[in-house]
Amino acid sequence: MLTICIMKRQNLIFAFIFSLGIISFLSVSCSKDDDPKLSKVIESIDIYQGTNKQQNYITTMKFLYDSGGRLSQMSMDSPLSEVNYGYPANNTITYSFSSSGVFVRVAATMEEGKARSCTFFGDKNESDVLYTYDKQYLDKSKGDGLTMTYEWKNGNLKSVTSSNRLFDSKYTSSSVANDYNLDLNVLPQLIDGRAGYTTAMNTFGQLIGVLGTKSKNIVEDTYYIYNYSYDEHLRLKEIVLRIKEPSSMIAADIYSFRISYSNK
Repeated sequence: MLTICIMKRQNLIFAFIFSLGIISFLSVSCSKDDDPKLSKVIESIDIYQGTNKQQNYITTMKFLYDSGGRLSQMSMDSPLSEVNYGYPANNTITYSFSSSGVFVRVAATMEEGKARSCTFFGDKNESDVLYTYDKQYLDKSKGDGLTMTYEWKNGNLKSVTSSNRLFDSKYTSSSVANDYNLDLNVLPQLIDGRAGYTTAMNTFGQLIGVLGTKSKNIVEDTYYIYNYSYDEHLRLKEIVLRIKEPSSMIAADIYSFRISYSNK
């Protein structure tokens, strides 16, 4: 009788341990599928434009990185072909791109990973422009007289005001964390039709976080309605912009930025 009781107790202990093993396995499997620690390094962004009825592919932004994880190249078919980033010495960065048919070279010095001065070298028909920055964003520029003022609230960009009144914008902060390796707040600048907007706002420096401060959240321009979707690992998969008041400066009513990561 004692032997039977001992055997029953052993069977119960075995069943309990086996059940714990199953639960642990399922727990590990589930947590792996929802692992929030997967890379947020962006490999490419597909851009679409259109209307409520139809979305048309227009270009793909592709990103290459060096061995230190710094962006070395961004390429796209339209509206520009390629931006090449270089890091020739400590606390310096250079990059180049074409804007409205003009080849633009940029050289910047940095403090604590942020640019404090940035020179745009135009072609022989264009004069060089030196931009200077405060610890948050563009403070003033020399050469064309442009001054831009940035207002912040709770770590998020609230408004931008320019001295020529061409680039004034107000923002509200979303609940979506802007904690990716690229600053996703600059994506709307790529589709803005205002002349010189890309150069004036220094999009390609903002994109990699060397110019200015990065907002804690995606900030929403009052000109657009934003919609977001996520992949199975809770990473931002798509940003859809719907223009509240269509303008002749913008080619479509809706723009979609579809994001792919270095590990799927």
